[in-house]
Amino acid sequence: MDLPRALLPWRQSLSIFPEDLAIALGGVIDKLALLIGPLVSPDGGGRGEPDGVDGVGRRGSFDRLLATEWALAEEAPLEFLRRVSTGELSFLDIAHKKPAVARQCVALFDVGPDGRGGPRIVHLAALILLAQRARDGGASFSWGFLQDESGELVSDVNEESVRKLLKASSNRRMVIDDAMRFYQAFHEEEPEVWFVGSPSTTQVISEISPHRVEVEDSFDPDKPFDVIVNVFGNQKKPRSVRLELPPKQESVRLIRDPFQVARVTPQKSKTSIDPRTNIVFCRTNRKLFLRGSEGELLTIPIPNSPNATEVPKPRVFRPPSGQWIVGVGRHQKSSTLVVAAQTDDALVLHHLSKRGCTSMRHEQYRTLAGTSVPNAQYILPVDVASRERPKLGTLFFVDDTSGFLYNEYDEVFSFMHEKHTAIVLSNTARAAFEHDYHFCILCRVSQTLMRSFPPKPRDDIFLNVPFDNAIVAPSGHFGLQRGNEAWIFMDAAGKRLSSKRIEDGHTLLAIVDAAQPCFVSLDESRTRIVLVGGERPETWVNSPVPIRAATANVRAWLAAFITEENELCVYSREHNTLVLRLRLGEP
Repeated sequence: MDLPRALLPWRQSLSIFPEDLAIALGGVIDKLALLIGPLVSPDGGGRGEPDGVDGVGRRGSFDRLLATEWALAEEAPLEFLRRVSTGELSFLDIAHKKPAVARQCVALFDVGPDGRGGPRIVHLAALILLAQRARDGGASFSWGFLQDESGELVSDVNEESVRKLLKASSNRRMVIDDAMRFYQAFHEEEPEVWFVGSPSTTQVISEISPHRVEVEDSFDPDKPFDVIVNVFGNQKKPRSVRLELPPKQESVRLIRDPFQVARVTPQKSKTSIDPRTNIVFCRTNRKLFLRGSEGELLTIPIPNSPNATEVPKPRVFRPPSGQWIVGVGRHQKSSTLVVAAQTDDALVLHHLSKRGCTSMRHEQYRTLAGTSVPNAQYILPVDVASRERPKLGTLFFVDDTSGFLYNEYDEVFSFMHEKHTAIVLSNTARAAFEHDYHFCILCRVSQTLMRSFPPKPRDDIFLNVPFDNAIVAPSGHFGLQRGNEAWIFMDAAGKRLSSKRIEDGHTLLAIVDAAQPCFVSLDESRTRIVLVGGERPETWVNSPVPIRAATANVRAWLAAFITEENELCVYSREHNTLVLRLRLGEP
């Protein structure tokens, strides 16, 4: 492991972590070590109370000057002065008692509600630090949880014990009886006991032990990842520091699964899905939307980590008879879930309840008389917005006068409210996107049209780039492909950034960086999802069963897919594993 020089003293303790997490956690340990200080070894130095004399030396006060030196001063004063000036006089050295040092160090952690989140990273750093501090000082080390009724102490600090500390949690704060339970187990021993917890821990045990590590959130909105650490020891005043925790991604991994060994528990649901359904991410990236076997909308939460033991059941919205769901999303200014359903001659916008199972109100948009609207095969993302700040997507509502427009992958329809006329734009490709409040229509036959909204002729950009396939990134960059030719990647202004030929049979799922280019794709066998770009491809998913539908979200680094066996899975690059496995249509 290649660690910075400042972290070399902790190499042995940090070796159990992946290198990137070892460096992140090592920075916290290094700062915490300055506050706690070393444990003096029983065989090391130290200056306690005076304890007689200890030989002869060249330094000291004149009350300890040897009698022979005083005799020399009387008989040969000039020689005495010479010896004074050259430091040749002899003094009695004072012996000192060696300071009493505990041969055992114990760390007790408060795992109550105040220790969750960021403070738990400092708890982990304190465990690593105190264990090596005791080892360097020649003392034994053990640790435990204050809320543990058994009073068990653990002596090892390894992957298993670290996971035990991170998973330990209690809904109650510690009380004095928790500490006394451990003290009674010490019997005649007098270990150095460190309490690691919150300010409430300090209030309870301040009279029991002088050694305490107090951790609390800074509650600074400008620096949400900072914590305040106060260390109480033998010194009169506590030592304090404001610690900046590792970046968000490293902090989350340290708390949830630092060794990346967690495996998601497969779940089952009786709810069945339409075999043709696609997958849509919620705007917050915490939910998935699918179409059920009877045309209903399924809302499925995405777990935060593979450690989740139970996934909430899918929530189901069944549209009124005669309506077919074509889009889902949220209102821009609220968290209201919005569902767009179409009939033969109209589009209905449903505003759902908080649970997403009931339509609280709806709005209807009619097409031009005699215009037939085919059922959309896919569920499309929806954004509802005002005219002042249009939040545009593949399916969006502007206002009562401008109308409702959505892209059905083959055609773009504009539904005007009530008495207004419907407009159908044919021969369009699969994508529309938002970028600085611009709306993009990718025309399949002959050109790309990007126009601002509300339309301004001078803002329209026409590119003579014929294509058959298109994909758009959240940044506004987009990619075009004609036939089996190389993909051309452009920025939002239509400037060509790069081109890349992908292997035959591969399906592009998302653009990460159009300049490199870097993208996520599904391979020809439909079993591997790969991040392509950089030095070598990065495999995200190796599915033993072919994948029927897949999508990727590069904002949250997630990939969701449905296998041929109707198993819905979500891969998280942050955890480098699946965080959801849900078998649909199972009793």
